[in-house]
Amino acid sequence: MATGWYLTLKCFINPFALLFGVTGLGMLYLSSRGMVARLRRRPFPIDIWASLPMLKRPAAIGLLSLIAAIGVVSTR
Repeated sequence: MATGWYLTLKCFINPFALLFGVTGLGMLYLSSRGMVARLRRRPFPIDIWASLPMLKRPAAIGLLSLIAAIGVVSTR
């Protein structure tokens, strides 16, 4: 039981973990003003749906890859 307490205490006073934690909190505190201003902005409208002409090239690459794979397997 004492070993568990010792290991828990050792984890809490780990200097590397403490350094990373304090550094992260400091960065969060210093950047909070800029983050709040950035988060209050209205986002850009983004069209996430691809149109059919945009899909022709990736479809051609996929088709050519499938043909090449079939050719490699069949000539083995």
